[in-house]
Amino acid sequence: ISETEGFKGQIGWSVIFLENSFVTSTNESSHPTADVFPLPASELLTVRSSGINYSQYKLSDLSGKIVAEGALLSSNINVSQYPDGIYFLHLSDQIQGSSITRKVIIKHE
Repeated sequence: ISETEGFKGQIGWSVIFLENSFVTSTNESSHPTADVFPLPASELLTVRSSGINYSQYKLSDLSGKIVAEGALLSSNINVSQYPDGIYFLHLSDQIQGSSITRKVIIKHE
């Protein structure tokens, strides 16, 4: 790796050149993932994960206020009582210490 310095005024930047580099793919199963659907949801959100078993969830609105939290006992979360809007669903696994956040949309017809 070599580095070249750029303009040194009010804003400084540098460019990094990779010499003799290559990109390798990673085994997707080594990175926990979670799909949340349907989007938008009106009654139930379904969580499908691979690589990890998420056991806890928190649903927060755009201001960061937690509107729901609990144990993820099944793959469904009831969202029928929440107003239309954009929320963040934070899934975590206390045993392995993993967590992931997904944006969800709730819209009632």
